[in-house]
Amino acid sequence: MKKIVIAIFFLVLMAVVASSRPVHEPMLFVYKLHGQTRKYQYTFDRGQHGIVVSWGIERNTKWQSGSFTMTEKAVENADSMSFRQPVDGEHVILPCSHTYHVILSRKAFADLKRDGVFTYNGIEYHAKDVEVHDGFRLIHVHDNDEGADMWILDDSDLPVVWRMSGNPLGINWSVNTL
Repeated sequence: MKKIVIAIFFLVLMAVVASSRPVHEPMLFVYKLHGQTRKYQYTFDRGQHGIVVSWGIERNTKWQSGSFTMTEKAVENADSMSFRQPVDGEHVILPCSHTYHVILSRKAFADLKRDGVFTYNGIEYHAKDVEVHDGFRLIHVHDNDEGADMWILDDSDLPVVWRMSGNPLGINWSVNTL
């Protein structure tokens, strides 16, 4: 009986560790829009002024890259996503009210964890459930107005939008870990 209790304890401990697995960078985001697929590689770096999202993609046998910087104010309190398209060689600083579309602000994430709801781009998202995908704990949210679904990494330090479907802009994506 003692062996069974110990075995169950270790199984539960392993499940907890697996569900809180840290993000391994770089991350590969696979975007789909109007039948086209693009694969962007992202890294997330903390700087003294916020978070820099560096991106890269191989296009026409050439590596293209750039970055989007989210100010510390945006990282903390933004309430909108920027869907600005990456342009080779550009290093963009986003407005203080915007995060790059693959990350939520800490305030929005805290609202989600505390109340089960947050508002971004004027749209209210409600928590539906939690799932574990490849060892990452994801919070599934749904927008009742436009029908979009997001799966957000359960990490207050880096709440990555792991997957998006039903996006009214037509841009859907998912993360493939490298």
